[in-house]
Amino acid sequence: GSWPALVDSEEYKGKGEESMIDDVPVYITGTPGEKAVMIFPDIFGWKTNKGRFYGIADTFAEAGFYVLLTDPFKGDSAVGKDDIMGWITSYPWDKVSPCIEACHKFLIEKQCKSIGVVGFCWGVWALCKAN
Repeated sequence: GSWPALVDSEEYKGKGEESMIDDVPVYITGTPGEKAVMIFPDIFGWKTNKGRFYGIADTFAEAGFYVLLTDPFKGDSAVGKDDIMGWITSYPWDKVSPCIEACHKFLIEKQCKSIGVVGFCWGVWALCKAN
């Protein structure tokens, strides 16, 4: 079967907490353990659509994963930008890879041994580059 529909994003209140890993904003949910999931957003980030991304992260947490929803754009997003491609190219690999490395290190320090990744649009590109 499939997962049930998420609660409307404007109504959903996350079960985790926002924090920082180095200079990377993150949403952390679940209990640290052997299994973890790192989630990378699309170019519109998760701060403009928190409920949707919180709901996805919390669903993984309810399934037993420790979850990090990352903000590799550090508060910036493509929302309202006239030149979307110009904005995207302002985040090359060498600018976002430290975010991935910091989050990975954090999970290893929490004793996570199996780390899955989820990416949305741009996030898939970043995660494939990280592999």
